[in-house]
Amino acid sequence: MRIWLALIWSAAAFAQPALEMAIAPPDGMTVNAIASSAEGELYAAGRLNGDAAIVRFNAAGQVVWRMLLGGVAADEATAIAVDAHGAIYLAGATASADFPVVNALQGKPNFTALVRAHGFLTKLSPAGNIAYSTYYYKEGYLRINALRVLPSGEVLLAGGSSQTPWSSLPIPWHGFVAKFSPSGDRVVFHNQLGGDRTSCSGGSSCLSAAPWTSVHTLDVRDTDGWILMAGSTNTVGMATAGAAQTACYCDFQASVGWLGLLDPNGVPQYVTYLSGQGSRLALGNEWNEYIRAVTFDRDGNIRATGVTRLPGFPTTPEAYQSVIEGCVEFCTPRAEVSFYGLIDGVSGALRASSLYGGKAASLRASSLDPSGSMWMMGDETPFMVLFSADAKKVEARWPSPGQAAALVSAPLRDGFATAGPREIRRYRWVDDGPRIYAVGRAERAGRPPVSVVDVAAGDVLDVYTAGYGGDVWLYFDGILAEASPVEGEPGHWRGIVPAGIAERTVIDLTLLAPDNRVSVTRLSTR
Repeated sequence: MRIWLALIWSAAAFAQPALEMAIAPPDGMTVNAIASSAEGELYAAGRLNGDAAIVRFNAAGQVVWRMLLGGVAADEATAIAVDAHGAIYLAGATASADFPVVNALQGKPNFTALVRAHGFLTKLSPAGNIAYSTYYYKEGYLRINALRVLPSGEVLLAGGSSQTPWSSLPIPWHGFVAKFSPSGDRVVFHNQLGGDRTSCSGGSSCLSAAPWTSVHTLDVRDTDGWILMAGSTNTVGMATAGAAQTACYCDFQASVGWLGLLDPNGVPQYVTYLSGQGSRLALGNEWNEYIRAVTFDRDGNIRATGVTRLPGFPTTPEAYQSVIEGCVEFCTPRAEVSFYGLIDGVSGALRASSLYGGKAASLRASSLDPSGSMWMMGDETPFMVLFSADAKKVEARWPSPGQAAALVSAPLRDGFATAGPREIRRYRWVDDGPRIYAVGRAERAGRPPVSVVDVAAGDVLDVYTAGYGGDVWLYFDGILAEASPVEGEPGHWRGIVPAGIAERTVIDLTLLAPDNRVSVTRLSTR
């Protein structure tokens, strides 16, 4: 395989992440969500010993206090937010009839064999004292996945719920968005989201076909209070006029990604599907697609990332990646390919869209840097990714070998934090290095090649540099290969081309260097 080698100098058009610290939550705690305060403190929410758990960390990563909320049964925190005054808002699910309630809007619900858990919302003072704590439920089961606190003190909740008791099949499941008053004593609105019909061609299997919609994530536009949310659905007819993708390529067994823009009263004004278009017949929920992270950028446009598993995902002309390798009608079961999308915040048009990765690239969280660019990270990719605004190229990859899963993220004053179940990582934005150098095909890099190299799986790859003493990571179209310095030869690194490279078309060499004086003088194989 012939590889073109071209150096790209990334001239600080965007900030870059630098890892400051890794923070371990208390032993046994599973982290589901994180939030930050204006002072740079971090808050983690999840579960510990069967209870909903919250931990407050100071800016140095030390535990200030931790708290458990729960009763005799299982409880779990799934979402958290902090307001400008340092008050903490915690939401999740409880199966306890004695969950602590204070100034509650809704008291103890009816727990049955079919409805064993309900939602809860709790507000804490900065010191951890309960201001109010209430159950939140409808007729059936309700799950809260996302929470935002508004400047007014009102609280937005979003997730999914079964709107009827679980007494018969099929059981419909709808997304919802709800707004609570600042004191938590009133529900300003609770709006159901999603369609009432799913795609089913007939037969006995349709007897159990139920419409299913859920909200996974949300954001709020500061300028006008409009609400952005996204998730997954198997229902038809959700898309509005002018949607980027109007058809739901779904069936009753598997869901697709959807994204919606709601006015401040929670009424949908724009809804679009975002998914592939292959066959899902009888393949089950291992083919589900979803949007995991959405945000308004500083221009009011919508940035999104998530996972698709089928060919035909809508990409824009000259996208960095427009096809899924090895997929014709459908892909290998459980294969996950990530995507990046930019949607116009006024017209709803898909301005830029690209796929990313081979068959295991799961981007689930994101953060906007000071320039407004969107960095994406995940749980199966050993790096963070920055797309150009037009989705035609990857501006940068930030290597982080061995990085813990990044399932959620939270902004900080000078950076951001990510979290997986067992670890929280804190990053800061830097503008003056390290710099990122990428090596790729000449037509993709847009620069003339300086060398040509033929590589195949198992080859020893030698990298020679000048004026550089840092670490080197080698990526082969997203596959990380170990590279180690050659003893006694400064500026010389050696790595092994990983299996599968013979089927690849791109080699990426990434250097982290303190300034722009670094150059690759030679790249050879043997």
